[in-house]
Amino acid sequence: VIGQPTDMTWYEHFEDLAGGIADADEYYDMDYHERGQVFKRCVFEHTAEMMSRYFQHIFECTYLLVCYNIDQDAGAYAEAFVCGKYSNPVWYDEDFKFMSPIHNVPWQFKDPDEINEAQFNYMYDYVSRFEAALFQDDRYAAREYLDYIEPESFVDWWIVNELAQNSEINQPKSAYIYKDRGGKLKAGPVWDFDWGTFVPKDKYNYVAMGQKYYFHRLFQDKEIRRIIKERWNSFKGGLATIPDYVDAISSTLYASDAINSLMWPINRDTNQDETLSYHDAVERLKKAFREKYDWLDSNIQTF
Repeated sequence: VIGQPTDMTWYEHFEDLAGGIADADEYYDMDYHERGQVFKRCVFEHTAEMMSRYFQHIFECTYLLVCYNIDQDAGAYAEAFVCGKYSNPVWYDEDFKFMSPIHNVPWQFKDPDEINEAQFNYMYDYVSRFEAALFQDDRYAAREYLDYIEPESFVDWWIVNELAQNSEINQPKSAYIYKDRGGKLKAGPVWDFDWGTFVPKDKYNYVAMGQKYYFHRLFQDKEIRRIIKERWNSFKGGLATIPDYVDAISSTLYASDAINSLMWPINRDTNQDETLSYHDAVERLKKAFREKYDWLDSNIQTF
């Protein structure tokens, strides 16, 4: 697909950036799929490309093509691929799902589509033991929760979402977790950055630590904060180049944006850039990123 590696199995996901989108510039998601690629720990290797869709030579929309490679040798999907999502029926709609018994987090099995009773019970029990280790004070102090998760993957996931000011985790939804056969829970892939992200603020704060998920508790552990600082300092040089990447991508989208905006007008003001010109929306995105990057860097260095 458009030059993707041929020696891997690629799963194509089309994120339509047309009707109902909440952003004036089309690559809020593109920016963060690119940002996710800065981190190389995730077994779900992926690429993302901005595309214009035509049908019988007629332009239909601009969209983002995301391709995920599933490393079958790593055993991903063997036990479960799960995602926490808000318990509203609109989102909490997979056939196999449960609310975790201690912290009441909604979990769904995204893949495989069909699981047996033993697989379901295994994951329910695993999540229950993880939460007990995380939220029982004596076990938390002993860091028993690290027996159940790969902390670096959770740290990387958090950094990407925090930089985006992505608060979806606070519902929670769009929070994917996977587990290799015999392995620990790993956060990822990153997903869904089109709602309320990249908004410049007079005062910045942490937005990806909602009480309804796990990060607020993880963040209390000085070992997790040490890993955050270590990972941030390792990758911040690459992350600092994101505005240059935005410039490179935006220069290729002016023509399609003009058509796309006429065909699919935005009827929301979620990100407060919907009435801006394409150029001004791009500049606003970069401003929000640079400011949050600087704020996050200065705070992480105090860890």
